[in-house]
Amino acid sequence: MKFVKITSKGLRETFRDRRGFFFVLVFPVFFIGVFSFAFGSGAFQAGGSLPHDIAVVNYDAGTQVLSNNTTRLVNYGNSFTQVLENATAENSSAKLFRLHNVSEENANELLRTRDIDALIVIPENFSLAFASTVNDSVRSAITSGSARRL
Repeated sequence: MKFVKITSKGLRETFRDRRGFFFVLVFPVFFIGVFSFAFGSGAFQAGGSLPHDIAVVNYDAGTQVLSNNTTRLVNYGNSFTQVLENATAENSSAKLFRLHNVSEENANELLRTRDIDALIVIPENFSLAFASTVNDSVRSAITSGSARRL
């Protein structure tokens, strides 16, 4: 019974205080409208506004990698774009990104006219830097693993 009295007292005070009433009920409704306008009506539906349009400028030429005593050409820039292209939303089959492989001039124009959501520029030494990082990680793992055994 005491709970009901405390609750009714709190509700009466909230309805009497116009500023408190505004912040409890009117202010959140106002912000829902602002966010709906800012992010579009699709943002509140399931999945939002998927897929996002992304322009990709890939300057990566690849690098030679030694694997099992054979040298092969690997292009991690292409692999990265493939991962982005196949990415899906969690618990869904909806694609996250729609990729556009374009030149840098076209990508800047698409970005200026807001026809794309983002621009990704993959530099020409991307594969070399990635392979170098992998080699350094493997080397440090091997040396730290052998040091532990001693």
